[in-house]
Amino acid sequence: MSVINYHPRSLIRKALVKMFKKELHEKNFNITVFENRVSAFLAEDLPCIAVYAESENILDEAKRPNPNERDLSINIDLLAREGENIDDDLDALSYFIEKILTIEKLDSVLDSMFEADGLVSSDIVLIEVTYENIAMGLIADDARVLGCASMAFSIKYELPKRSELPDFNEFSFGMDMSGELGENGQGNDNKIDVSLSQKFETIE
Repeated sequence: MSVINYHPRSLIRKALVKMFKKELHEKNFNITVFENRVSAFLAEDLPCIAVYAESENILDEAKRPNPNERDLSINIDLLAREGENIDDDLDALSYFIEKILTIEKLDSVLDSMFEADGLVSSDIVLIEVTYENIAMGLIADDARVLGCASMAFSIKYELPKRSELPDFNEFSFGMDMSGELGENGQGNDNKIDVSLSQKFETIE
């Protein structure tokens, strides 16, 4: 039986980063992909891409009676330097993301991560990947102005099956308190013995 060493949300985010890096490398695009929005905003080499989770909801149980099915909102931010070609750059990057982010490719990358990167199999079941919208604008600090396109995706998936609780073969708890009261009614030489023992099967 497998144990997850990452939340499924994290695994999906890491798989997206891995997929984008691979596709960009194959096309000889020198674009950095970050696993968080902060590093992307501070990056000097632009354009760049940031992948992060915005929210996660349990799917409507009236329509899908499985409480383990989740709707993960993923944002993919594209950052580029301000200039007369900024809109073209952001449009090209967003089109690239839109073309490659499919449920088949994401599922394949998740499987390859467990084999190549030594991660423990998660048994994540992808249900649906949907491109929802894009918001475009400018962000600025004291030093520079950047163009930003924020793409929103919905990734519906099923949580891995939870391991069964171990069978407790033996569990005991004992407490022995003894002592005498002194002349003034206060505790005198109180003695407390506590014993706790348990024996159970180890989850493999």
